[in-house]
Amino acid sequence: MQLPLRLVLQTSHYFFVALLLLHGAALASLFPIHSPLWLKLLVAASLIISMVLNVRHHALLVRPTSICELMLMADGSVEITDRSGYRRFALVSNGSTVLFGLTVLLLKSAEKRRLQSVVIFSDALSADEYRWLRSWLRWKIPASTQKPKDV
Repeated sequence: MQLPLRLVLQTSHYFFVALLLLHGAALASLFPIHSPLWLKLLVAASLIISMVLNVRHHALLVRPTSICELMLMADGSVEITDRSGYRRFALVSNGSTVLFGLTVLLLKSAEKRRLQSVVIFSDALSADEYRWLRSWLRWKIPASTQKPKDV
């Protein structure tokens, strides 16, 4: 693996199904609740809107703010590119998690005050790219702990 490494994220069918199932479970949980019908319909409409927005943004990657490319740097930082072409650098938080078939990156960029999460299922990258991402996360050098280079 040679750094910097460019990873282009694809639409994830696993993420699509997971979002549909979780939102469907939330909708199904409304039936046994003893509440007025208007309140159930309002919550159901909110859940459906949430499902559509999240599927478009995170699973299908069609929104302009959807992250579509990661450039993994040798110093442990990441260059993020969204669908609109906007690029920014971020640091990967130690709270990022790698599970079987799922990686959650917590990114801190200078423009945003809070951490941004990027959920990557294994079908969003090729098998080799997903393995490279996991090894980079395991062995990366945190950018905040590096010594400055001599000028």
